[in-house]
Amino acid sequence: AQGSIHGEIMIRLEALKAISSNLMHIKEEYIIMADCDGICNIDLNGLLQDHIEHGADITMMVKPMKFDGAIKNRVILLDTDENNNITDIAVRPAYAEGVKNAALNISVISKNYLHTVLQEANAHGYSSLTLDIMMKNIGKRNYRVYPYDGAFEIINSTAEYFSTSMALLSDYELRKALFGIDERPIFTKIRNSAPTRHIEGSHVKNSMIADGCTIEGTVENCILFRGVKIGRGAVVKNCILFQDTVVGENVQMNCVISDKNAVIRDGSLLAGHAKKPYYIEKNQML
Repeated sequence: AQGSIHGEIMIRLEALKAISSNLMHIKEEYIIMADCDGICNIDLNGLLQDHIEHGADITMMVKPMKFDGAIKNRVILLDTDENNNITDIAVRPAYAEGVKNAALNISVISKNYLHTVLQEANAHGYSSLTLDIMMKNIGKRNYRVYPYDGAFEIINSTAEYFSTSMALLSDYELRKALFGIDERPIFTKIRNSAPTRHIEGSHVKNSMIADGCTIEGTVENCILFRGVKIGRGAVVKNCILFQDTVVGENVQMNCVISDKNAVIRDGSLLAGHAKKPYYIEKNQML
């Protein structure tokens, strides 16, 4: 995992309370919950089977990570015994050293136990699954971890989206772990576009380019979605351009993210920084 792990160990109790009536109508016996900011390609069957085999109340997926001193305050660490039973939870610790289990915000819980948790939370005004439920019941309830050592990225800011996307261009193992698993392919909506056209005089280096693009200028270290057009004389480096972005002639761009259907006029100069990329809104013309 790059950076730090965000948020609660699982979905916050307040969010679960809001959909409690819907949860109780689920026919399945077990519920897998995950935050929306985690990027991974995981077979969840292993997590579910481990939970069932050990009769656990909650099983949380963790990634063993090596820490050295101070860490960012969003990390949640789980101490365990030799059987992967949780013995302690450190919520946003000030520091950590050695290999620790960092929570990945993916977990499995039975519908019946979730119902019990929500009833207790409503009765006592609890709002935190981590602090109000789990930490008070360690040793009384069967809480476990399920170690995972594959690729896992957290994206909850524009800068993290940019850095993770750029890493795909240079890190083959990361790219393969997310998009190259034959038994778990990643699908997208079919558009049946023509292959990308590289016009005479264009130059492309170390970039991921979808179908339907037209390139007349220079593109380096970029990710181009479908239908992007790069004008003659344009120099586009370290950019992520969403679907149908149009870059005019003699434009210079560096560290830019454009949303869909953005238009950059001829001769424009746009530059951000790797830690703070310049962002162009959807349908915006500059």
